[in-house]
Amino acid sequence: MLKIFQNIKNNHINFQVRQTRDLDKINKLLNYLDRQKINILILGTKKDHFIQILKEDVKKEKFNNVYFFKDLSENFSIGDQAFSAFNSIGYVGSLTGTMGFFGLLNKQAVLINVASYYADKYWDNFTFLYKKIFNKNTKLTQNFKWKEHYDSKENEIIENTYDEIKLIVEKKILNKDGI
Repeated sequence: MLKIFQNIKNNHINFQVRQTRDLDKINKLLNYLDRQKINILILGTKKDHFIQILKEDVKKEKFNNVYFFKDLSENFSIGDQAFSAFNSIGYVGSLTGTMGFFGLLNKQAVLINVASYYADKYWDNFTFLYKKIFNKNTKLTQNFKWKEHYDSKENEIIENTYDEIKLIVEKKILNKDGI
């Protein structure tokens, strides 16, 4: 299952806590998983901006194994979300309410471009790929921290690369040793 939050209406650095700005790497990941014959269920409602963009990309690419949850669940019900998680091999995406089912069901989850939070250590079956913040003045890079304020004049966000994401997805979700 996949869930990515993206809202290009607000480019301020502190509003980028829960989003992936570059959907090209998501499309590459979808292509890779589709070639592996993995069924992919993309979570999100009709109102989610990334769903509208991704739906067009999926049409162009002609994926064989990509489905949209919004097309399968009438009202995005909790029961449908739990059922999907129960029958899934894992979760890849952003922090979202639905990913909690994966924690409860002991499913592997790869959370990409997330902000660091003190409670992350309690989720044994979750792999956190943290977004980084680069301070232009000090030239130091650190994990992007939840509820921390960053001045966009002094800081730049560094997101996870496709290669980083693919490697962890192979290890944690597909149970491969890396290719």
